[in-house]
Amino acid sequence: MSSELWKDVLEKIEETTVSAQYDEPSDYGIDKEICAIYEKVSLILSRYKSGKLPKAFKVIPSLNNWEQLLALTRPAEWTPNATHQATKLFISTLSPKLASKFCHQVLLPKIQKDFDLNKKVNPHYYQALMLAISKPSAFFSGILLPLCADMRTTQRQAAIMGSVIKKMSIPVLYSAAALIKLTKLDFYGPRAIVMRTLIEKKYSLPQSALHSLVEFIETSSRCAENNTVIWQQLVLSVCVKYGADLSPLQKSAIIESARRLQHGIITSEIVASIEKTYSILS
Repeated sequence: MSSELWKDVLEKIEETTVSAQYDEPSDYGIDKEICAIYEKVSLILSRYKSGKLPKAFKVIPSLNNWEQLLALTRPAEWTPNATHQATKLFISTLSPKLASKFCHQVLLPKIQKDFDLNKKVNPHYYQALMLAISKPSAFFSGILLPLCADMRTTQRQAAIMGSVIKKMSIPVLYSAAALIKLTKLDFYGPRAIVMRTLIEKKYSLPQSALHSLVEFIETSSRCAENNTVIWQQLVLSVCVKYGADLSPLQKSAIIESARRLQHGIITSEIVASIEKTYSILS
């Protein structure tokens, strides 16, 4: 695995994460006639069910002031169908850095609002998430990482995101970079569900990602409140998928961490999984 490629991926994730932080666009400086056109577009998108998108909307991603024009269409009022079609348009047209802005400003808030109201995600939003993964750095920095950083995120929301990740093919380096980012945060149940989903995809992770996972397990094991089934399952997944790739020191650290937060059968499975790797190598 090329170290330069890995560094480039980490930088790209970092860039798009920064790019997701920006001020709300305004219509300042836009001609009144243009504003009137996009007010009509906003009305169409608030009622949209199927068919072609307005031409005035389809040109937005190619314009320098696309953020201001997009704001004029009032994305918060779009139908789920319109959001799906808009995601297809913007993800395919914008660069990863700009696509991250679209994901963060438009797609993520609409998904969160839909879940708050209905306790589930509309199928059109679900399809939009799958489209967003085609630009992995934009998906991770604009949607997944902000969602995981939010302590209001529920286990149900995390499970939905996990199901999207399971179904889609994601380049290993982007997933590894996202895992490293997640290990820098404190243990939180929904966050751990997403981490476990990425681990269960059986990537050949770089050593830096494995080191971060072991460090995360060791640090989180020092808090008794983390002694949950979700924590235990996360640790077990790391052992089963990557036990043979860990150094003796890392294996010892995981066993010590698991015994620090005893949880009956699962703790025994963690220890047995690590010990099995020793017998295989001997």
